[in-house]
Parts: sequence; C-alpha cells; structure tokens
Amino acid sequence: MTHIIAFVNNKGGVGKTTSVVNLGHALALRKKKVLVVDMDSQCNATSIFLKDGATGNTLYELYNETPPLNVASCICPTDYENLWLLPNALETANMESTLITAPDKGYFLLREKLKDSTCAQFDYILLDCPPNLGLFAVQAMVTASSIVIPIECGSRFAIDGMKNTMNAIHAVQQHFDVSIRSVRLLISRVDKRTRISRVTTQQIRTLFGDDVFDTVVPINTTVQQAELLRQTVIDYAPESNGAQYFHVLAGEIERSLA
Repeated sequence: MTHIIAFVNNKGGVGKTTSVVNLGHALALRKKKVLVVDMDSQCNATSIFLKDGATGNTLYELYNETPPLNVASCICPTDYENLWLLPNALETANMESTLITAPDKGYFLLREKLKDSTCAQFDYILLDCPPNLGLFAVQAMVTASSIVIPIECGSRFAIDGMKNTMNAIHAVQQHFDVSIRSVRLLISRVDKRTRISRVTTQQIRTLFGDDVFDTVVPINTTVQQAELLRQTVIDYAPESNGAQYFHVLAGEIERSLA
C-alpha cells in the first residue's frame, strides 16, 4: 500500500520542506521506497535533492505537455538510495490561473497523474506544498491519504494559522467528497529556551491531544547548516541531534500508518 502524505500549512517558515526532505531520507534508510513531490514553485525540495537544478521533466512538464506525459518520465533518482523526486520549476507558478479555470481538471490533476502504475512501487509519497491554501495545496489535499500540518511554536499566531489550515482541510473533504485517513500536527521549530514555545506546545497538546505527533522538532543549527549546503541533515551530520529527530519521526509515522 502506498501512503500519500501532504505537508500543508497556510504559512511559510514552519518547516514543511525541512520535514519532507529529512523525513523522506529517514524513511528511505528504513528500506522504504519514497517519492518526494515538490508542489511548491519556489523549488526548495528540488534544490536540495538536485543541487544543479532540474534538468529533465518537472511538474511543469507533467501538467503542461501535449500529448500528456507519463509520470514516470518526470521522476528522477536522488543521491540517496530508495529516494526519488518529482521536481518542480519556477514556471509552474504561472499555471495556477489557467488550471483553476477548469476546476475539475485542475483540482484532480495530481491525483489522476499519481494513479500511474509507476507510483504503486513507492511505500510513501510525500507532497511538499506551497505556503498557502491555493490550487496546488488543494490538489495535494485531494490526493493525500494523510495530512501533516507542521506548526511553528515561536509565534503567538501559530495556532490561529493552524486552525485556518484545519478548516480548509475539512472544506476540501466536504466539497470534493474525499477520504483523508488522518490529519496530524507536527510541532516544529521549537525553541525550548523561550516561554512562548513552551506555552504554545502545551496549548497545542491540550487542544488536539492524540492528533499531535509525540515527536517534536526543535530549532536546530545543524539542520540549518545542512539546508545551506543543500543536503539533508541525515547526510550532513548523521550522528547529530537534528538527524535523530527525523529518525524518531520516521518511526512514529510508520507506526501510525501501520
């Protein structure tokens, strides 16, 4: 069974791409076949896995070419065993207004593309969404069997933003009549030294209980250094605390979806 997990939040800087690329690598090291789909035209996941940029077909070509491309022609290997990427390109941002004029085709396009038999080989497909709730994020929610909402604990607006995202997910479920197996919150970018992080963490756990992952991903210098070098933290510093957080999260993801 292929688990399709969308990482969604109506806010930037909450750790979506950080979570996707490092969790993807951690799952791959557990002998799982993983596909990362870069849904964000900022291409941050693409820049980490393809340091020289995408040179072949990307999400843009998958959506735009005539006759339509097979998804297999857009998936490329990364430097990491068991981990593949469907890259994105800056030009994809210009497609949203065109796709949204044909809602049925636009909203369900990703789901239809991932029905290809090529995708059945993957244990996990991780969808890295843009920092908004526009067309591409809705495509991901319509396609996903599970949703993860990374939430930053360093801001007093974090819970309000997360509630907006939860409302959007429920609206998508109702409007498109899709079944999402689970929606869970990942507390990320936690600075345990600050009172606001501690208070926000407690508030989230009180409000959402079992819908919150036990694993917490603190702010970590090693993770930031790895991103600057366009690497996963597991590759950059495999013994670091930053790497261990994602190994633990991978284990929790596996158990929760078993």
